[in-house]
Amino acid sequence: MQTLKLASKIMGNVFYYSGETPGWAELEAVKKNRQRILVVIKARWASLALMAFYGVFLRVVYASQSDVRASQEQELMAIGALAFVATYNAWYHFSYRWWGRIRITNDLQLFFDLLVITYLIHLSGGVHSWFWGMYVLVTLEASYLLERKSEVWAIGACGGLLYGGLLTAEYYNIIPPVAMPFENASLQHDFTYEMITWGWVAVMNAAVALVGTFMMGMVGERLAELAQRGVRDELTGLYNRRYFYHRLQGEIERCRRYGRRFSLVMIDVDKFKNFNDRYGHVEGDHLLSALADVFTSTLRGSDAMPTYELDISCRYGGEEFAIILPETESETGVDVAERIRERVITKAAVAAAERIRTEVASMSIKGRSITISLGVSTYPVHGEDADALVRRADEALYEAKARGRNQVVLAPHDEKPETFL
Repeated sequence: MQTLKLASKIMGNVFYYSGETPGWAELEAVKKNRQRILVVIKARWASLALMAFYGVFLRVVYASQSDVRASQEQELMAIGALAFVATYNAWYHFSYRWWGRIRITNDLQLFFDLLVITYLIHLSGGVHSWFWGMYVLVTLEASYLLERKSEVWAIGACGGLLYGGLLTAEYYNIIPPVAMPFENASLQHDFTYEMITWGWVAVMNAAVALVGTFMMGMVGERLAELAQRGVRDELTGLYNRRYFYHRLQGEIERCRRYGRRFSLVMIDVDKFKNFNDRYGHVEGDHLLSALADVFTSTLRGSDAMPTYELDISCRYGGEEFAIILPETESETGVDVAERIRERVITKAAVAAAERIRTEVASMSIKGRSITISLGVSTYPVHGEDADALVRRADEALYEAKARGRNQVVLAPHDEKPETFL
């Protein structure tokens, strides 16, 4: 089992990268991949329904015209191909929640689509077939379903190669070509005509792959930008309160499912109202931005691509902040909170002093400390839902302020709150 996980990690096919227990970002990646797979599965059902309707329509309209109908053998083989697609699509529909963890599954189902399309092209006249346009549909699906541009290009190239291989096999009678009504059968053995047709299909596939990846890239960037605007605080750049509760609930569900723990830190700037009254709200905003920089640089993050935060810092409201520390218990959460407090005392004071300029220098704010108080709670020790965890961390924060500020307090179990100076 460990060997399989290691191999999958090296190949980059599995979305889980952090060991036995997936992180929140990894679970989100799996969720999004499953959603994309489901969209493609539904699109395939729609395509199958349209093709079946088209086939029945032709069968009924031209039932009495044997010269324009496909042979019974061709019809049965086409029905078999569509039944094969329906079978593996039903299997994917049944099991996609599990297969959504594995990237290579997306490539495989698209490759199966290309094989079936190539087979239908053979049954409908090879070089004369109209079915080559289905390659374009699969390439479009690939641009939506696959995250890597190289994979989309590979699917586009695979369609062109399968089509070229089929025409070559029919040209040399390795696979006997199928005659179709209204078409000149001699063209199936005309090398120049086949090369021109093959080139056109290959160019169209490449063009669709290029346009598809470009459009999906632009759409992805736009959606990411809009998503960030919706979850970021405009002043500090930290996540906002709405996203905080969304992420907190997600972390609770993850830890409940996998039996893990995490810590929540609530932070409040000491005597911030006095600071605002003395120096103005503009400088107060500068101070909050400086604090956000401290949180961002202090907390953990992943340098692996794509990058993401392991610890989540949010502006809870006003001068109050909240930080979610996944995979940490109370003691670790306190250590991180203490490290943040120590860095805030130096960096935030200097940042505020630089912006306040002359007035700050005359009042010696550069030597004056900006302090914060912090309260820590841990799931599930201090609560098993979001409201309980926030309430217990807030209680610990207020206790820190009551004890003189500029300290970290861990929410109690049943005993007296523990203070960390």
